[in-house]
Amino acid sequence: MASKNRLRVGVMASTALVTGVVFSACGSVNSHKVMIVADDAGGTTSAAGSGGASNGGNGGINGEAGEMSNAGQGGEMTVPEAMPGAPFVIAVSPVDKFTMAAPNKAIQVKFSEPMDPKTITLDSVQVQDSTGTEIDGAVTYSNAIATFTPTLRMDLLGTYTVSVSTAVTDVDGTPMAKAYTSTFTIREGLWGLESKVTKVASRMDNRGPRLASDGKGHAIAVWAQYASTTATTYDTLARFFTQGTGWGEITTVSSGTVTTFSPQVAMNDGGDAVVAWIQSDPTITDVVMARRYVGGVWDKAPIRLDTETAQDYVNAISVGIGADGSAHVAWIENHQVGTTYYYYLYARDADPTGVWSSSPRYFTSDTNQPGLPAMAFDSKGDGFAIFTEVVSATQSALYTERFLASSGTWSNGGQLSGSLANSVDDPAIALDDAGGAMAVWVTSADSTNYSAVASQYAKAWKAPVVISDDKSSAFAAGIAATGKGFVATWTQGASIDNVYENEYRTTWGTPSILTSGDHAAFNGVVRGDAAGNALVVWQEQSGVAESYYDIHFARLVASTDKWSDPALVENSLGVFELPRLTMLPGGCALAVWSVYSSPFEGQLTGFYGNVFE
Repeated sequence: MASKNRLRVGVMASTALVTGVVFSACGSVNSHKVMIVADDAGGTTSAAGSGGASNGGNGGINGEAGEMSNAGQGGEMTVPEAMPGAPFVIAVSPVDKFTMAAPNKAIQVKFSEPMDPKTITLDSVQVQDSTGTEIDGAVTYSNAIATFTPTLRMDLLGTYTVSVSTAVTDVDGTPMAKAYTSTFTIREGLWGLESKVTKVASRMDNRGPRLASDGKGHAIAVWAQYASTTATTYDTLARFFTQGTGWGEITTVSSGTVTTFSPQVAMNDGGDAVVAWIQSDPTITDVVMARRYVGGVWDKAPIRLDTETAQDYVNAISVGIGADGSAHVAWIENHQVGTTYYYYLYARDADPTGVWSSSPRYFTSDTNQPGLPAMAFDSKGDGFAIFTEVVSATQSALYTERFLASSGTWSNGGQLSGSLANSVDDPAIALDDAGGAMAVWVTSADSTNYSAVASQYAKAWKAPVVISDDKSSAFAAGIAATGKGFVATWTQGASIDNVYENEYRTTWGTPSILTSGDHAAFNGVVRGDAAGNALVVWQEQSGVAESYYDIHFARLVASTDKWSDPALVENSLGVFELPRLTMLPGGCALAVWSVYSSPFEGQLTGFYGNVFE
């Protein structure tokens, strides 16, 4: 299958692993060689000095690149003298129509003569995004230069307009004859150097870390690990990440000296989070535990959510959290009665104050074998859970439950899989900002050939449609919302597995391969941003040694509707598996993955992360 047009996206190459530090730089990879791109040169806008840059940035005005782009000394600065007539703008940084501007640098405007500082204000000197919305920041004036410093990083690939109104005047009170405008575009994101998330070199749960973020620059990773090299039980651990700062200290979320495993985490826009895990119990085998993080503080202690007193096993667990702080945990219990096994899908919820429902409710009866639900919640706290059930010896189906924050209750949403289903698996769901949702899963009519299928919710669920090639042996479906629709991913292949995608705007497009096709690729994860861009990471056999794995990525640029060529996220030869991905502000992202000591049953030695920014 022919892939869509591609564009290059940068990544910084290195052979070193750096512990505890997150870096970003400006470069791109071609066969593991570093190529310096335009953003690495701090440009000039005046003949007074040329301050080049070695670390990227917008070149300053009048030789001030040393401040503006981390370069060395620029040329000697010249302050214009007062002139007759109206003042005007003689230079701007970034220069007009520059397309490789740094996302975290100040904007400078140089005038033809000294200006009245009292007229240089946020009303007269503004920066707007592509929607015309003014971005927050502070403006200062010195030596005929107005400097606007944004409060937050500007969006990757975002286009911005600098506006200077005729309200500005020179020292004699003469205004500019006409307003001034210029535009610039922020460069594409770049991966930095990976950093180690774990600290102690002790045994870890092979299921890998889980990752969530608030979309505002804060994220959390959770995993299960021996607390020390001499410990004999797994603790559930958490570590917070802050964009621009890096990883914080590791926190133990579980309590006691019992083994925990399979922790899951969800975080809302306010930075509140819920972590749940399975915990061994000497009399009941497994129990379900949870702990919330609200207002920057962990609950005093974990709480047990299941209420079983008989021997049972917890097979899997899923979590979600609403914008109001309401927490949701679902799990599958396996009950053995004699030689017969019964399966239940339970859920329990906490209201925004942290009060958990008095007892679990079950979504399914013991006659149907349920699958673990995928859950998602919107900005109002409303959400969905979708899950599979075995309905006969040869058939399974996909069902949905709807949660309404106004009532704090779940309700049955019916079957989603429709007439397409003989077998269904791997459901995923994403919500948009308009109250809509998109569910994806894989389905088969003959239990041999599987297709990726999607169903949209717009006040009601629509009939499912096939979004992959027919009889494509698809599995591991994923979905992400963007500001312009949805992006779905899945893995498919005959002799070699590859990661594929399809995009939904007002209808689904044509499926496209993301990976190279030369080496087996799987475990794809997709996330999107509000501007319509998307990022996918996956695990792929190394081109250097087939028994090793790398973490790769591809980037969808909404303005061109093109995917980048696949490239590396990490920069070393090794066994890297189970990538996770979450979004940060402005189209940035955080990826985390597992590192093993050797191929084929090697020991899990730690988790590493990298930032796309």
